[in-house]
Amino acid sequence: MSTRVLEILLVDDEPDLLDIVKVFISTLYQAQFTFAHSGKEAITHLKKGHQYDVVVCDYEMNDGNGGEVYSFMKSEGIKIPFILLSAYDPSRYSEFSDGGVAGYVNKPHIFEPLTEILEQLLGSPESFSPGNKEEKFVEVGLTLLKNIEVAPTNFYVRLGEGHAVKVIYKGSLISQKDLLRYSDKGVTSLLFDVLDAEVFLKSYSETVFSLLEDYHNVAGEGEQEHYYKQTTQLLRDLSNELGWPEELQELAKKHVDVALKLVEKSQDIKNHLKRMFDGSGGYFAKHSAALSLISVITAQKMGWASDYTGIKLVMASMLHDFSLTDHQVESLTDIVPMINNPKYSEVEDVIAVREHPRKAAEMVRGIRGLPLGIDEVLLQHHERPDGSGFPSRLVWKEIAPLSALFIVCEDLVDDFFLSKALGEFDLSSFAEKRKSVYSKGPFKEILTALAKIEDHSK
Repeated sequence: MSTRVLEILLVDDEPDLLDIVKVFISTLYQAQFTFAHSGKEAITHLKKGHQYDVVVCDYEMNDGNGGEVYSFMKSEGIKIPFILLSAYDPSRYSEFSDGGVAGYVNKPHIFEPLTEILEQLLGSPESFSPGNKEEKFVEVGLTLLKNIEVAPTNFYVRLGEGHAVKVIYKGSLISQKDLLRYSDKGVTSLLFDVLDAEVFLKSYSETVFSLLEDYHNVAGEGEQEHYYKQTTQLLRDLSNELGWPEELQELAKKHVDVALKLVEKSQDIKNHLKRMFDGSGGYFAKHSAALSLISVITAQKMGWASDYTGIKLVMASMLHDFSLTDHQVESLTDIVPMINNPKYSEVEDVIAVREHPRKAAEMVRGIRGLPLGIDEVLLQHHERPDGSGFPSRLVWKEIAPLSALFIVCEDLVDDFFLSKALGEFDLSSFAEKRKSVYSKGPFKEILTALAKIEDHSK
């Protein structure tokens, strides 16, 4: 029986997926984990020469994909087994044509195939002895627990080596306020008994991975089907106006499908969609559809076209002006320049516009089962790279890459509708005009990718 602790490199740009894979492997093996959130970061770790026992890697990621990681390992003669964790078979990608991938795990059904592959590569879990025989707990990050409404098992806080106190009881509601309280005290994870691993993983799969289970289904019936049809028609009309082929519409439509299913989780969102599609706010629907289409296609151009990323962008497109009235949305061009002027600080519409990113972010934080990170996009969607935005006046290096993409795409959508009215919209002209505005970090890369979308119409 081996007493060695395994060393595993996990690579994925979705923090919740990294965490759940770590939790799952921890229920099988005694292991230490290194996280990488992009292909580039994974390559940086591999360059250090650390001898990992296995690399588990997603394909579609921000800043370098899984194929680049595999190609780097191959070129450098790194013999660490490479497991591809992806929604698509390796045969889809030319980088894996040599057949050297040690295993393939199809999202979202990751647990059984990953168990089989790890046992083939590393041996059965029974052949490994835990480093601490008294340890019977598995760590789970607070971010994962935010997606679970009812505790499937007991959860504990660690007090010291081998000691823990029960803080959440099986069957009780998992309070978001309690999780925030733990986080404020510096607690980043809770524990559950390793014997309850199967129960926890089953519960998590049913609540979170169901997003991907539904990914290719029809968007439902009743109001959701109604909104889906209206949105897809808007996508079709916009694509025709831009001269883009039908296959580009499908990129956004499949994410719209899943996003609309999620509205069942919140009556507030359902009311917002009703106003957006059926009320006087017709501009809401057109703006949302255009932003969904352009942001999803730009994400693909950036190599960020994972399922979760697309759903985040569509949800953000639907909800970014959640708390504003029709009048306030239609007057944004006039109100936004007043935001940082003390002269207008007490004007009702100015206050509403200034606070709406925070209100939208707070709203989605209270809805379980949504992909993590939508709140960050909503909170930052009015920030600007030079620090002139709101509500926090962040500069470019403080703005998350996905938020930066959303910011640039919304700017394009606003320019599109204004220029369309004047009959003079041109994508390359927009990119040229914004060069000085989006000249740093991810903003520059996103603007370059956005300009390339025009290639689809040729």
